[in-house]
Amino acid sequence: MKTIRLPAAAAALWFFGTAVLAAQDAGLVAITVVKGDTLNNICRAYLVERAVWPKIAVLNRLANPNLIFPGQKIDIPLEYIGGFEDEGTVTIAVGEAVRRAKKDKEWTPLRPGDVVHSGDELKTGGDGGLFISFAGGNTLQLMPEARLTVLVTKKIDDLNIFQRILLGAGKAVARIKDVTGRSSRFEVKTPSAVAAARGTVFRVGLDETETTRAETLQGQIGVEAQAVLEIVGEGEGTIVHKDQAPQKPRKLPPPPAVLDIPAEEQFPPLRFRFSKVEEAAGYRVFLARDAEGREIILQAAVRPEEAAVFDGLLHEGTYYLIAQSIDADGLEGPGSAPVPVRVGIPLPPEPSSPVEGAMFTATFIDVVWPEPPRTGRYHLQIAEDEDFNRLVVDRTDLAAAVFRTPALSPGFYRLRASAVYGQGRESAFTAPRRFQIIALPDAPLLSEPDIDGRRVFFTCTNRGPGIVYRFQLARDDRFLGLVEERLSPDPEIAFLKPDEAGLYRARVAAVAPSGVESPFSAVRTFRVLKGGVFRFLCLIPAIALLLVLLI
Repeated sequence: MKTIRLPAAAAALWFFGTAVLAAQDAGLVAITVVKGDTLNNICRAYLVERAVWPKIAVLNRLANPNLIFPGQKIDIPLEYIGGFEDEGTVTIAVGEAVRRAKKDKEWTPLRPGDVVHSGDELKTGGDGGLFISFAGGNTLQLMPEARLTVLVTKKIDDLNIFQRILLGAGKAVARIKDVTGRSSRFEVKTPSAVAAARGTVFRVGLDETETTRAETLQGQIGVEAQAVLEIVGEGEGTIVHKDQAPQKPRKLPPPPAVLDIPAEEQFPPLRFRFSKVEEAAGYRVFLARDAEGREIILQAAVRPEEAAVFDGLLHEGTYYLIAQSIDADGLEGPGSAPVPVRVGIPLPPEPSSPVEGAMFTATFIDVVWPEPPRTGRYHLQIAEDEDFNRLVVDRTDLAAAVFRTPALSPGFYRLRASAVYGQGRESAFTAPRRFQIIALPDAPLLSEPDIDGRRVFFTCTNRGPGIVYRFQLARDDRFLGLVEERLSPDPEIAFLKPDEAGLYRARVAAVAPSGVESPFSAVRTFRVLKGGVFRFLCLIPAIALLLVLLI
């Protein structure tokens, strides 16, 4: 790291050559003179027409244009900068990413392939991101919630490229081509500092207090404020508070390691944990479409003990997880090695029950899946019509493997289900299944038995046309050992009186034409008396009466 106070040590600016520093007026470029410079060679290097050098002399109040000194600043209007426009092309645009051209009042969306010119203002929203590739080889990445103005982007020749960015909010990442031209410069200006570089990768961020944070990922950069220049080497960062000089560069914290990455595909919401980094007060985590982290889809800032959860819109495919540590002062370190994450779209969950064409006599059914949902929730719909417009069940919060419906009226129904994942997104629905709720006939009322000699008669309530009646006769109260069972088209039956003495039980159920049966009626009982002496004793009164009549 190196600190240079510009007025006293301008000749030591070996890193910048003829260093380009910020002028107060956004329409000017300030050139700091180094040993050996003349106004003539400065104009030769930067101006579109060297003949305008007298105007430069007047603008800078130079009494003798041939007499300039190291450390002296020469202001040059942007329109005098030579070369041709080094146009930028939008290669990636994610979410809210808009542009307002120099003379326009309205913001318009940016799309891949759009061209960025000098004077364009660029802005990204909370879900937005931009990656711009300039013809000269430099690239610029806007992170979410960033705003900047491309003040000038000029290519003098293949070795000399001049670009100047004004960062108004958020964070930008610059990747600068390593060139040898003496006038090649890339600088990012903020309200509190200027970061200038050639042949490096660095980040510059500006927060709401106009504090600038600059972090060097490759090479080195110079950060200048209040006439103090700090050289920030690879893996270092510095902080510049408004109206203050840059802080001494410090080492950036290393990235955390990603823990517990499953080998199989995952469904949103995605959850990731990270190893502990002692120097880190938090982590910034990105989910990108590319391993370089240029097309960032989602990002999250978490404390070291927290998991990063991504529940935004993700399509099926492979994404890359990148994490970087944030120290207590907000400086962010390099990103971790990208970890591929396979995101899948869940298949619709096929219930094991009910099956197609099932019939139920209960007023409810149990919808059963082989296992609880991998995505966490099912969406179940049951409708009275084929188009699922007349829904009787519409639940998106089912998390168990079994769901019992509310009471359903008799009739035909259709059922389908989907897997719910992420922020209310769903898989496709299963193919509809048709099932039927059938109304049970009412249980008939069975009469008391009417015993007439060798026959036992029963009648029951008539339940209407088409009904068949199932009569049962048994010894036990659970009707496990049936003595007789008969179907009758009429609501009556005559059983032969059993020969074996004992207590007997009878009951009846109504059978509908569909085959559905009602519950059984209340049980009726009757007794068959024993034979032999006991039967003879029972006949004594009748014999006695007969003898009286004969006498």
